[in-house]
Amino acid sequence: MTTDVRLRAAVAEDFTFLATMLGEAAVWRPDKPTPTADHVLADPRYACYLAGWPRYGDSSVADGHPAISLSVAERNPARRLYESTGFVPVATHGSTWTTIRHAARSS
Repeated sequence: MTTDVRLRAAVAEDFTFLATMLGEAAVWRPDKPTPTADHVLADPRYACYLAGWPRYGDSSVADGHPAISLSVAERNPARRLYESTGFVPVATHGSTWTTIRHAARSS
């Protein structure tokens, strides 16, 4: 398991990257086209996740929160990547898993 995860504060220049990654995450199936950052920001189904960014809690562990969470479809191949970095399932909603990764404790 990979444990060397480093965090840094997000900056305004990260916004387009976040929109691009949201498109990758939202449309992960190879039989569907992946939306570009521009398409993500123009589509209210996706744009709502980035509206008002950065919001309180968006930087998670960097703001002192004890964990971060994400949801992933059970059949999404990225699920294995998330698990390899320490995310563990805590709930299921249909075929979607809610996972959590606790922050490393400082010594």
